Amino acid sequence: MLKEVHQDELGRMSEDLEDELGARTSMDKKLAELRAEMERLQVENAAEWGRRECLETEKLALERDNKKLRAQTEDLEEQLARKRRQAASALDTDLKTIQTELFERNKVR
Repeated sequence: MLKEVHQDELGRMSEDLEDELGARTSMDKKLAELRAEMERLQVENAAEWGRRECLETEKLALERDNKKLRAQTEDLEEQLARKRRQAASALDTDLKTIQTELFERNKVR
């Protein structure tokens, strides 16, 4: 009878150990999965940071180009305004010359 009680107790202890071993194996497996997921996310994060840095570099280059183009546009607008003023002045001078000639011709007549 005492032997049976010990046997039952040993059986329960054995079952408990098997349950704990199963739980331990399950936790180890879950831990391995989580580590693999963490490594995958770290790789993905590093790739995203690389893309972000490339985009930031490209953005800065575009901003520099934009600034340069704005300056060129301003220069061209100033040149155009100067040429328009010169053309207007030349037309005004030509008009005055023609008016003077016309006045002189009318005077002669």
